[in-house]
Parts: sequence; C-alpha cells; structure tokens
Amino acid sequence: MLIISGGLGAGFVGVGASVGVLVISKDTQAFIANGAVVDAKGASGGTAGVYDGTLTGGDNATGFNTATRHA
Repeated sequence: MLIISGGLGAGFVGVGASVGVLVISKDTQAFIANGAVVDAKGASGGTAGVYDGTLTGGDNATGFNTATRHA
C-alpha cells in the first residue's frame, strides 16, 4: 500500500488545494503441492444460514438471502 498526499496554501486571498492518492497492489497466490489429497465433492451436510449475495424484497430490499453452503 502506498499513500501519497500533499497540500498547498496561498497568502492574502486564502487560496488552498490538496490532493490524496491511495494505491493498493494485491498479489494472492495459492497452489496444491505434490502428494496432496484434495476432496472437493461437497458431500458434507453443509452450513446453513450463509449469505448468498442476493437481497430479500426485490426492489425494496430489506435484507440478505441465505443458503446452505458445503465445505
């Protein structure tokens, strides 16, 4: 993360300016090593009540919908 900010002021007429810039660089890496055993079948009972990214109530949203997600 890099934050750059600055300011400027002037005399008699009260002129001022300011600028702020925030730069965020992300680098996420993942891998599965040799010899790893991966079971991604989703055969568990799951976890109920997980938010699914949709809204309840249509255009007059009043909350978030939930669903069961499998680990």
